[in-house]
Formats: sequence, C-alpha cells, structure tokens
Amino acid sequence: MIPIILLSLVAAYIFIERYYVIRRASREDTNFMNRIKDYIHDGKVDAAMALCKSTDSPSARMIEKGISRLGRPLQDISTAIENVGKLEISKLERGFPTLARLQVLSQCLFPWNSNRNGSIVLCYVAGRKQY
Repeated sequence: MIPIILLSLVAAYIFIERYYVIRRASREDTNFMNRIKDYIHDGKVDAAMALCKSTDSPSARMIEKGISRLGRPLQDISTAIENVGKLEISKLERGFPTLARLQVLSQCLFPWNSNRNGSIVLCYVAGRKQY
C-alpha cells in the first residue's frame, strides 16, 4: 500500500508542477508583439532584443533568436526559430517520460489495478527496454 501511495504522490507532484509551468508559459502579454513590431519598424533592434530578454516566455525567446538573425537569409532565420521552438517544447515536456515510467511501474507492481493481460505485456516490454 505504501508504494502505491508514494507513486501517486510523485505523479501528482509532477502533474501539478508541469501544469503550472505550461500555464505560465502560455500566458502572453497582449502588447508584446505590437511593441516588437514598433521597435523593428523604427529601427530599434537593440530595444526589441532587450524587450525579448526581459520577457520570460518561450515565444519571446523564439522571437529574440529571430531578431538576432536579422540580415541573414530567411531560411537561416526560420531554422534558428524552429530549433529554439524545439528546445522550448522539450523544456515544457520535461516530466512526461517520468509519468509514463510511473504508470508502467505501478501496473507491474500492482497488476490487480489494471487488466491482467495488459500488465503482463507492459512488464515484459518494460523489462526489455533499457532507459
């Protein structure tokens, strides 16, 4: 009984922590893009970079990378923004593999909580897979 409570607590912690991280990352200042556009049209690239650095959001970091590549070919700018986007997504998905492992572990330890055939298959797959 104690192991399932511990697994549940760890899963709940990861879920709640990820919920708040994703929620904070999804908040966006409504005037952010308008200010960036104004700075770029006025030729104040340094002010746009400073605004991106002072704003703590994934989209601001992506825009910052795009601004830092101004003057280069469009393909280079697009690739740089895509790479930063992939890094930001990986930061937001940080705890999800642990949740999947906890689910497999709980089904292996407590097969009466799940389908018997499903837990046998999961334990077999988990035993063969190297993390």
